[in-house]
Amino acid sequence: MVTSGSPSESPRGAPSNMDAFALFEALTGHKIDRRVIPSRTMSEDYEVLGNERDDRPPLGQEPSPDEPPKDVFIGAINPYALVEAMVGHRLDRHALSTARILADVLQTDYDELFDLKHNSVLFAGLKLNEENRQAEEISEKEMQILDERDLVTPDLSRVKKLDDLEKIGLKEVGDIRIKMARMQNGKLRLVLDGQSLSKTVSNRDVTETINELVLPFRHGKEDQPWSPPNSSWRDMNDVIFRNIPRRFMMDGPLFAMQGNSHQFREQYQHRFDDPTQGASSDSWLIAGIFSVFWANPAMINRSTRTTVTGPMDRRRRTLNIRFHDKGGRNNADTDTVEVDYQIPINNSTDMPIYAHSSDGYETWPALYEKAFIKWMTRSEDRGRVDMTQAHSGDPIKASA
Repeated sequence: MVTSGSPSESPRGAPSNMDAFALFEALTGHKIDRRVIPSRTMSEDYEVLGNERDDRPPLGQEPSPDEPPKDVFIGAINPYALVEAMVGHRLDRHALSTARILADVLQTDYDELFDLKHNSVLFAGLKLNEENRQAEEISEKEMQILDERDLVTPDLSRVKKLDDLEKIGLKEVGDIRIKMARMQNGKLRLVLDGQSLSKTVSNRDVTETINELVLPFRHGKEDQPWSPPNSSWRDMNDVIFRNIPRRFMMDGPLFAMQGNSHQFREQYQHRFDDPTQGASSDSWLIAGIFSVFWANPAMINRSTRTTVTGPMDRRRRTLNIRFHDKGGRNNADTDTVEVDYQIPINNSTDMPIYAHSSDGYETWPALYEKAFIKWMTRSEDRGRVDMTQAHSGDPIKASA
């Protein structure tokens, strides 16, 4: 053993003053230039504990976290899906003109669509509590179904002076809120709040179409089977996939062209926009489902089981998914529910009205949404489920 100086022997014969450099060279077979060895010690790689300036509370005496909120009501509608379901054709979500279409169809300025304080229709069934700044549910008695007479606007061609605004129903013009004012070419252009002249859709006032698409209020139609407007319940495999062999979950490019044939190609990868929320206000549920998918997509497959019954020409697929009791609203006992592949399909676009995958081809987002709503409503029907029953909830509990 190489030592430095004249080492004294320990009782067991081992050197007590070993040359660390020589030992390292002997073990590694590399020569060390001792002139460039840094003087920094290993302890400098760690934080110094017990700093006198550290004003953090001692371990075990940290402040307690806030109490979890009660009665969480989170639920905003996907405006693109809602407008597509109402007008019957798909929107180009990358076009700047789409924002104008959303504002016109939903009768709300685009900059006011996404904030509950403006009573946007995207929060239909919810209202803002001004005191605690939290959302609350609106009862069925507070909701109003607008008809064509409510939406009629007055004749503005006769308005020549500000006083004429009062003659057509805009009372107390001096107190009207001005949303925008600007000068252009010597003219003052004002945008006034004209809610008193005619009604528009809002979180409290909705059309019959929006009510049937989004809200669970049936207004005397409780005994009738629910089905969203301009849609029909169809097997998503037959409508979307047709003869394409598909898996329950798959990401990536769908087809590769080779000659005159389409070669089916599978490639798994994460995407931040899958699943996609549909024309409903269950954003809390979609957020919970997506959180599980993003953290561990294999869990989606492990908690499901597909069953195929019937002859080859009339095969019937059903999906079994297990959900867990967490208490509170939108909840049920831990159980496995069974659903078929029937979902509401828009008759004009042949696309799912509610949750779907971003590429439009995977089945699991729509089936998970349907199964969860069947579980929380304790529905016995494995086919048609009222998708509007999950119009608000808690995304954290949904993930659990």
